[in-house]
This record gives sequence, structure tokens and C-alpha cells, in this order.
Amino acid sequence: MSMNQSAQERTGRILSCIGGIYTVLSKSREIQCYAKGTFRHDGITPLAGDYVTFCLDQEPDQKRNADGYIKAVHPRKNALVRPPLANIDRLFLVATLHDPVYSPLALDKMIVLAVHNRMEPILILNKCDLTREPEVQAFFSVYKTVGCPIFTLSAILPDPEIQENILALTKGVTSAFAGASGVGKSTIINALFPAFDCETGDLSTKTARGKHTTRQSRLFQLDETSYLADTPGFTLLDFERFFFISKEELPYSFPEFVPFLGQCKYTKCTHKTEDGCAILAAIRVGEVSASRHESYVSLLSEVSVHKPWEIKK
Repeated sequence: MSMNQSAQERTGRILSCIGGIYTVLSKSREIQCYAKGTFRHDGITPLAGDYVTFCLDQEPDQKRNADGYIKAVHPRKNALVRPPLANIDRLFLVATLHDPVYSPLALDKMIVLAVHNRMEPILILNKCDLTREPEVQAFFSVYKTVGCPIFTLSAILPDPEIQENILALTKGVTSAFAGASGVGKSTIINALFPAFDCETGDLSTKTARGKHTTRQSRLFQLDETSYLADTPGFTLLDFERFFFISKEELPYSFPEFVPFLGQCKYTKCTHKTEDGCAILAAIRVGEVSASRHESYVSLLSEVSVHKPWEIKK
């Protein structure tokens, strides 16, 4: 007995897209779908992480090797251009003070990216056993006012309690990990999620089919409400390169600046060098890090060259 098209409608979440075919998870079942042509006309590209409405075809599309098509993409919390992901809740930023030494500007830009896109940034300082304690404390002194969780991990002897605390923050949300090459991101993911294998830099399930080697972004379902984004082949530079923010929005993406915004002597204060700047006053009393402010000034110069139509919403 055939069913009408409306009765075939379902909702689900896109896990991946390869060759124009989207894998949609719906009620524990993975369904292959193609996107309606109207998406291209409307300038919409479905992304891994999108919540969608899709329709099952009465007869599977043998030519496309698909079971149905995506009818609508639901409103997004956020979306990244590269890696192409949508609806990320928490961004774990991995840095090290030893081989490689982290770039404060690059890390601060990633925090801005997260805050601006309504992702909660979480900092993981890895290889702390290879770093002198004063250097670790200096890192904390810079980022303690940001207001995000900060974890320290050892490259040699992992702390199960700290790992459990990090793992708890992945529950009930969609998480992604980012970090420069060599910071130990894959090692951390392996330790947190033993069912996955990151030895080659690609996150993959351990199955009889072997490693998942696609360079496309993909979501993996950890449990009924938790997802982990895999971004193989994408570097920290990819996250940064395709991110735009206006100079007016930038100060609000430094969480420690927010309590002082609107308190400056001049309404159009750029918070760089002006007399009567509340943020500069906060630096002098230790409520804002001078290093973070230096990153702000650098980013302000960078974003000021962008035209309004370049800003990605």
C-alpha cells in the first residue's frame, strides 16, 4: 500500500555529506538523502549538524543511491564555513606551552569565533608535564577572567578525574575539538572516547569496514543526545580564515570586556588607547589581561578592513 508524500515526512539530523548525498540520522536509523534543487536557488547549503525535515521517496532513487530528499533545513544556532558544521554547542580549544608553543593571538581568535557564534569555549592546556609550573600559572592568569573552563592535561600520565570532568561537558551537547597540529588533540579524543580511533588524525569508528578516511566534516552520535564533530583535514587556519566579525561586535566577543562596555568616557571609544577607557582601567587593576587586550587590538585592525557585505551572518 502506497503512502502519500506528507505521511512520509520525517525529521532528523545530518551526520555527513559525501558526493551530494546526505546521511540523516532519524530515530536511530541512518537514511541517505539528496537536497532539493531549491536550496541552491535560495543560497542554502545543508551542513553536517543541521536539523532537517526530509521526505522518504515511495521508490528509492537508484540513480542517486538515495532513500529520500531533504525538504527543509531548520533554523540554526550557528554555522561555520570551514569546517562546514552547524549547531555546535561547545568548542574545546587545545593548546600547549611546549612543542608547539601556542599563539595567544590564534587562541584568542578562536575564543572570539566561539563566543560570537554562541559556542561555549573550553580551554585544554595539554602536555603540562613537559612545562614548568610558572608557565602554566601564567597561562591561567591570562585566561581566568574569560570565564570559560580551563583544564590541564599530562602528555604522559593522564588524570582520570580531569578526563571525566571534560567528558561530562560533552554530555547532552554537540562538541568539536580544535587545535594546532601537534597539540595532542587526537590523543585526547582517543582517551575520552575509546570507541573512536584518531591515530591518523581522522576520527573513525572501529568497525569491520575499517577506518573512516573521508576529509568531510561528520558528526558521530555518542549517545541519544550527545554528538562529536569530526573535522579531519581541517586546520586551525581553516577555522580562522573563513570567519568574519564586525568591529562593532568584536568587543562583545571578549567576555571579560563586557562588564566595562558603556562605561568609557567617550561613547565611540575603540578601547585601544583612549583616555577614560574603562577597559584600559580594568587592565591596570588586573581585571582584564594585557595579553588579551593586545589580541583585541590586533583583531580590531584585522576586522576593520572588512566591508559590511563581507561579514558572514
